This record gives sequence, structure tokens and C-alpha cells, in this order.
Amino acid sequence: MAGLGRKVFNAGDVLTASQVQGFLQDQVIFVFASSAVRGTTITSPSEGMFAYLSDTNLLTFYDGANWQNFPSSLTDTTITTGTYLGGTAFNMILDAPEENFVVSATAAGGTVNLDAATSGVTFFSTAATANWVVNLRANSTATLNSIVNVSDAITHTFLATQGSPAFLPSAYRIDGTAVTPLFQGGGTPTAGNVNSVDAYTLTVLKTAATPTYTVLASQTQFKA
Repeated sequence: MAGLGRKVFNAGDVLTASQVQGFLQDQVIFVFASSAVRGTTITSPSEGMFAYLSDTNLLTFYDGANWQNFPSSLTDTTITTGTYLGGTAFNMILDAPEENFVVSATAAGGTVNLDAATSGVTFFSTAATANWVVNLRANSTATLNSIVNVSDAITHTFLATQGSPAFLPSAYRIDGTAVTPLFQGGGTPTAGNVNSVDAYTLTVLKTAATPTYTVLASQTQFKA
């Protein structure tokens, strides 16, 4: 049943099952392991229900038709500290914004997982030892598909330290599925840059719910 709002109880009132359900149970913030568990548990959600998802660390609410991330939009809002994931912000003014990045004393090779829900930049500070496969995802337990809506875009940059010889990505994947990026200037890079840091920037446009993506990519050399 839908939440009943607020009731002032008086001493001696009898608390009925429907009151427990409407004033308490249906007006708390539920905690679920994932959106799938939420859907299995709440088969007939009511407008105004809230649920927290542990796998993506998102607070969601039911708007009467669909579950939405909270807040679903920000207007004329100042964010002073903390992290905001999901929703839409309009006409925001950012003064010297900071961006999280992940640095690891790891050498590129094998599969390199880029966690878009953690940061927008991943830096491997040890020289690559072999060609690698780029896999963009949300994190180790959630897909990029689960955090990016249709008609939304997300950008991630991988900084690969290069020695001599240099290496480069041999394939690109999103959530483990192969994609073919469109590279700036035309043509996929055929070599890495010796004794440099190569920046591979991927801008992913989600064009359909299947999911379908258009990936725009670039390789940029940075060297002293």
C-alpha cells in the first residue's frame, strides 16, 4: 500500500497492522543488494517509496511509474563537498572543480578494467609490459550499462606509462563486450609512444537500451 503520511499517536492508541504498514514500513528507506533484488522484493511499488542499492551506492525512489536515482535533477544548486552520482544538473557554475583519479603502480598488460563509478581518470605509473585490453565498467560488481542512461555520455581517460618498447590497447570492451571506437583524426593507433605517458580518452555515448554505444576515442602522447 502507499505511504500514509504522518499520524500523531496518542497514549493508549492501538497500532494496527495497516498503520504499521502505511505509516512505518512503506515510508522507510529500504536497503537492497541490487536493483534486481529490489524488483524481486517490491513487486508493486507505490509512489514515494525510497530504496538504497548497496552495489552501486545509490539512493532511488519510485515516481509512480519507474525507479529513479535520487536526486533526479539539480537546479540552481551548489555542491560544496562530497560526491554526486546520477541525475541531471542544469546551468551549474563550477569554481575550480576537483576530479577523483585512481593511481596504481601497475604495468598495463592483459585486461585493464576502468571503473567509471570510481573516477574519470585511471593512471598506471609502471611502464607497460605488453599490449592490453581496455574494459570500461562501473566497478567490479556493477556494469557501465547500469549507471548510464540512454542519451547520456560518460568520459574516462586511461594514462599508460610507456618505456621502451612501447605497447598499446589491442581491443576495447564495455562491460566485457567488444566495441570499436572512432578515433580522433581517423584510424586506430598502431603503436604506443616510447618513454612517454599515453593518454587514451574514451567518450561513450549510450544510444540505445540494448545497450548500444558510440565510442569516441583519442591517443595523446605526454613527454618531458
